[in-house]
Amino acid sequence: MTEPHRVHITALMYSGRRNPTWDGPAADVAARLGTLPQMPCPPRPKPRLGYRGLTVVLTGPDGDRTPVDIADGIVRQGTMCRRDTGRRLERDLLRMGAEILGADRLARLLADLR
Repeated sequence: MTEPHRVHITALMYSGRRNPTWDGPAADVAARLGTLPQMPCPPRPKPRLGYRGLTVVLTGPDGDRTPVDIADGIVRQGTMCRRDTGRRLERDLLRMGAEILGADRLARLLADLR
């Protein structure tokens, strides 16, 4: 994918309600994704209630959309996986949504990431 023009982030945390969404800085997010080390893809986690990670959609200049799932220290883009050591990228993406998430909810989410 070429440099994205838009990055849309969704926190996967609700069932039956709309999940919070926000936009991030396209060039920064794309560059950070590209620096993460590749790894074999583990099995997907079992469905669970509560916070389940993030979906990031990169939209290119021609409108093509590339979804990226980020959860449990794993970044999945199609059949390729990367390691998010210490969940640093996931934490930073959550912080970008501070205004949407609110200070209390953001603090709880960050505290729960292990």
